[in-house]
Amino acid sequence: MLLIIFVFMAKKGKGNSTKNPVERTRKTKSDLKPEKEEKINLKELARDERTWKIIGAVFLFFAFFLFIAFISYFFTWRNDQSEIKNGLSLLDGKANIKNLLGVLGAFISYFFIDNGFGVASLLICTFFFVVGVNLLFRRKVWSVWKNLRYVTIGMLVLSVCMAFVFGMFSASQFPFGGAVGNMIVDWLKKILGTVGTAALLLVVAVSYIIWQFNPAFNIQRRKTDGEATPEKGEEEKLVPVAAKTINDLYAENSSNGNSLKTNGETLVLSPVNTNNDQSELS
Repeated sequence: MLLIIFVFMAKKGKGNSTKNPVERTRKTKSDLKPEKEEKINLKELARDERTWKIIGAVFLFFAFFLFIAFISYFFTWRNDQSEIKNGLSLLDGKANIKNLLGVLGAFISYFFIDNGFGVASLLICTFFFVVGVNLLFRRKVWSVWKNLRYVTIGMLVLSVCMAFVFGMFSASQFPFGGAVGNMIVDWLKKILGTVGTAALLLVVAVSYIIWQFNPAFNIQRRKTDGEATPEKGEEEKLVPVAAKTINDLYAENSSNGNSLKTNGETLVLSPVNTNNDQSELS
């Protein structure tokens, strides 16, 4: 009897042991919920004020970085240029670069000044500065598109003019006009010659100054033959002072406001000297 009970309990225990792990796994799978993935909403990110302020600060950083790199390259260009032409890489730790911003500053300066627009590359800094200030202060301090037009045309005009002037009157090897300016000057000289290129660049430079700054050219009008020339003392005319008329006196002294008029015009009487009249009568 005890043996039968023991066998029955053993079978019952085996059945429970086989069912429990499956049920437990099912319960655990159903209980574990997948975590929600946080999605980045680009629209909300673009509308966030902090995003544009951070971008403005980055633009200002680029402006100051380029400005310092370009100014430093003006003094260290011989050494930095020779190092870069000898096959210098950005990750070279043994580079003898004297630029204030290191190897990266030397490479950027060499790209924009030597292979680009020369000294006119400084105008790029103004574009980054204008965009950065507008984004940082969240208002239109300067017009970005107007500045972009001035910078684009100004770099082209200034690089060509500087390449022509310093190529004619200077023996310096510094790329004042850059590769772009030297290429355009050589092309213009072949077509117009030296004198024609100088005349064209003068007109273009003056036109650019007028377009950007709009200076005022004031020229005095030439006087005709019949017009009298004023003397030195008569150049400044006195401003006439309005005197009180008899109508004003009547309006001040009488309540009726009587006035003397003749054909719609007010009579102006000179003051009367009563003392002289009395002496003549006596």
